[in-house]
Amino acid sequence: MMAKKTSSLSFINGDKPQYRGDKLQYRIVKAVYYILNRINNFLPNYHRNNSLIRENLIVKNLNQYWTKCNIKSSPSRKLSDIFWMSLPWNQIEKELLKINIIDAGCGSGSYGSKINDWSEGRVHQYIGIDFQEHDNWQLLEKDYSNFRFLCFNVNEMETIIPEETNFFMSQSAIEHFKEDLTFFKKIQMHVIESTAPIIQFHLFPSSACLKLYGLHGYRQYSPRTIHKIWCLFRKFSSGILFELGSHNCNQLHWEYITQSIRSNGIDLRDSKTDRYDSLLKEAVVNDFASEKSQPSFYALCIQSNFSNLVF
Repeated sequence: MMAKKTSSLSFINGDKPQYRGDKLQYRIVKAVYYILNRINNFLPNYHRNNSLIRENLIVKNLNQYWTKCNIKSSPSRKLSDIFWMSLPWNQIEKELLKINIIDAGCGSGSYGSKINDWSEGRVHQYIGIDFQEHDNWQLLEKDYSNFRFLCFNVNEMETIIPEETNFFMSQSAIEHFKEDLTFFKKIQMHVIESTAPIIQFHLFPSSACLKLYGLHGYRQYSPRTIHKIWCLFRKFSSGILFELGSHNCNQLHWEYITQSIRSNGIDLRDSKTDRYDSLLKEAVVNDFASEKSQPSFYALCIQSNFSNLVF
């Protein structure tokens, strides 16, 4: 039963301070979390279906996007933002006619305003969903008349998906969903019931993030576990899995963020901001040109009921 609801073995939420009042129990929970995720990340390419194309993210005119990003963003966050900015928004609008978004696990809703800006105002409707309400929601709803936020469990979202929804997105969210496959089955139901073109973009951590992030969400992803998601859509969809970053970005993250914070509690991005920004840009460019040994992040793109392929 568990295998049908989730892509992973892990049942431990790394975001919750479980047993942190008891050092022994915390160590046990932490050890089990790492063991389960290492097992889940084992044999990353086993049983991968070739119908899901894998591509290295390469962005032309990198400079025009770089300065629009937060200078202290982690490598994976910087790459994610560049990915969103560089999407062919004009072609997406032509395919969907009106872009009606559901952002699952939207958090503060900040990506709603970002997507609206990066698409040059092409968002017709944006609905952000999260399990807890955020103060920023009311401010965004005042600033954008086409924005709406709902406090809802994403695994029950079929009850609130508007019929006209044609764009599903998530940014660093699905690793926090205990039943990630249940979430995608809700989208699958909507896609099957619709005859209109529907596009999905989901950005989430690779197996490299277990070392870089530590206790974070329930899981990381590999082509083998992503295949479980893709199987829900492949009969009526086209899909591309973009690999964001690689060993150069991972090494920089480890040295400037993970290792430094663990060793002395200092995030070197704060004290060596310009140096970090320069090294990250160099790492991104080098990873664009390299074979992916271990991506930093993934961007899963699924296009269903399509008239014209965007990718």
